[in-house]
Order: sequence, then structure tokens, then C-alpha cells
Amino acid sequence: MQQANGVSNRRAGGRAQAADPDFVRFLTALRRIQDSGAIGFRVEPDKESGKRERLVMFFTREEIEPDVQQERQALRRILHLSPDRMDFQVIYGADTDRDDVVAIQTRSAMQILGVMSSFIRIPEEHVRDGRAFPAPTPAAGVPPIMAIASGPTRPDGAFAAVQYRDLWFWVDDRDLRSKGVFTFPADPHDAGRHRRKAPAAGPHDSRPVTRPAAWDLRPIGRPCGPVIHCT
Repeated sequence: MQQANGVSNRRAGGRAQAADPDFVRFLTALRRIQDSGAIGFRVEPDKESGKRERLVMFFTREEIEPDVQQERQALRRILHLSPDRMDFQVIYGADTDRDDVVAIQTRSAMQILGVMSSFIRIPEEHVRDGRAFPAPTPAAGVPPIMAIASGPTRPDGAFAAVQYRDLWFWVDDRDLRSKGVFTFPADPHDAGRHRRKAPAAGPHDSRPVTRPAAWDLRPIGRPCGPVIHCT
């Protein structure tokens, strides 16, 4: 998600900027409300046309804990939602002037890869030399979605690693969060391709056949080269 009711998430590349503080607060509130079960989504017929279906976000009506109620109020405030309504239509868009609608602008595949690449740790001299865009300032209170380290020598215990020019880039095998995020875009990246014949098992190739062999970490604005290979 890039934007919700005018509140913007992190951007990368030439337009790099940190996430709005309110966006971080919105995500925190939404996660806590979801964990409590006090919010949901449903698909229903459009009441105006009676034909098209629409997505609706709703708050449950049962009694909730005071802290969850506070998170609900925070979410209403950030998204400028009506304090009295319990359900809100979800539409595509960056913003809306209605208080009964949640406008959500999603990211394209290239935007997703661009934002993910902004979490690659690169040498400061690469930024100074104009070889890569600077990464946005990390949002306070929210852990990065993934971490890709870099260094001059081949790492031990890496989940995935590649050498590019004079640097190694890798995902640590003990970093479950990064491994999960790293693997996620590999599946659609390989979608539609014919399955490969199972390779002969070797000391450096024990992955399952269905596991993607590699995916490209070369969105515009970050290091131009690494293709990380799973090992």
C-alpha cells in the first residue's frame, strides 16, 4: 500500500521519502485492531446499482477493550472517517473528501521492488558518487520489512548471497522476517514459467524444485546489478 486517504507510505528511488508519521500510526492501529478481531472486510452488492460488488471495511459492534477502542478512534482520526459510522466503502485512489470511504492506492510490482531495494545497505560513497539513490529515513517505531547487508567478503551462513563488483550482498539465514519477504516476490516472478527439471543434488544446490532459483534486485535507483541466488 502506498497511500490511504492522503496519508503516504515510504517512497524509494529519485522521489525517496520516509513514511508519514500518521501512516506508521495507522498501520500500528490497524494491526492491533485486527489482532483483537474488532475489524473485518466483506464484499457486498453495490447498493446504488444493485449489480456491482464492492469491498467494505467494518468495525464489529460487540464490546471491546478500552485500548482497542482507542486504536479505533486513532484510525478514524488519521483517515478522517466519520465517528458514528461502523462500515466504510473501500475504493482505489490516493485520497477522498468523503468520511464514509477509505481510498487506498496500491503499489505496482516495480514500486514494490523499488521499496524493497531501498532496504539494501550500501556504502555511503556509492550515494556520494551518484551510483545509487539514498534510502529514505527509517520510520520510527517500525522495524524494516527486510534487511539486505553488504560487505567486501563472502558472508558465512547466508540464506541468499551474490557478489557484484567489489561487494557481497546477502540475506542472513537467521533473519526469518527478511527471508519471508525475500521469498514472497520470487513466486510471482516465476509465475507462468514451466517448471524446470529437477537438478542433480550437489553441495551447493539442495533447494526444492519448486523454489525459485533467483530474483532480480535491480529496481531503478539502487545498486545496478545484483541478482541474488538462493543457496
